[in-house]
Amino acid sequence: LPVRAIVRRDCGLWRDTPGVETVVVDLGTDDPEALDAALTGAGSVIHLATSLGGDAEAQRRDTARGTDALLIALGRQNPAPTLVLASSFSVYGYADLPVGAVIYEATPLEPRPDRRDAYCRGKLEQEAKVRAASRPAWILRPGAVFGPDRLWNAHLGLGAGPAAIVLGGDALVPTAWVEHVAEALLRAAETPPSGVEVVNVIDDDLPDQMTYVRAYARSGWPKRILRAPVWPLAAVGAVLGLVPGLSARGPGLFRPDTRAARLRPFRYDNGRLKARLGWRPAMTFEEAMDRAIAFSRSEDWA
Repeated sequence: LPVRAIVRRDCGLWRDTPGVETVVVDLGTDDPEALDAALTGAGSVIHLATSLGGDAEAQRRDTARGTDALLIALGRQNPAPTLVLASSFSVYGYADLPVGAVIYEATPLEPRPDRRDAYCRGKLEQEAKVRAASRPAWILRPGAVFGPDRLWNAHLGLGAGPAAIVLGGDALVPTAWVEHVAEALLRAAETPPSGVEVVNVIDDDLPDQMTYVRAYARSGWPKRILRAPVWPLAAVGAVLGLVPGLSARGPGLFRPDTRAARLRPFRYDNGRLKARLGWRPAMTFEEAMDRAIAFSRSEDWA
């Protein structure tokens, strides 16, 4: 099927790709005519536009305002395309869950967004806007997406020069190999939703933290892998919490809600991904990591 890629700026990524048309439209700006023209004739729209950073203003512009503009534009299309929103695992309320709890689509959302980062708040707002639009849509929540230019993630710990400091070590990492995520998004785009449907997107073969970082080391970094317990972070966080307002503004891993989201050991379920979208993994974690490292070194990827 032909693909129309709507991008904020022309980076030339798909310029020579057969079947892909690139249209430059910034959802964060007020240009409804350009957006309408870009959406004309589309059967499905995969909404990936967001800010990956923690800046609140960027989240408002790129995540919230961009989603508003898209939803309004979709309402002007007849017939309206199927919307597939790429959300995130960050939306769940991890701090209220016990160690070992299973994370699945009915897991409660974060009840205290003010204690989390701007990215979590942006994704929660984005999902709420899609639900409020009262039209059928898919909300896909990928886990820790990894690929050639995104190997590290917040579930692992800290990087310090040539070393990686793994915090904990035994917790499963909810990995989502980028090609697996792409397949899930395409399957959703081709499957009519029943109302607003939520699907978690994570791999079958989930490594623990140490397994992940040891595999990552095949890329040449880290040179050393250090393992550290999580409790010192909790102890420092407790001290910071005695200072009014400081715990909410301090470094992320010193805040209990953020620490729970990133480091608390959980289990994960992807049964709905398979049942509703017919998804099956194409490769194991080790195969995907080797592929990611190989691609990151190749001129074709660059």
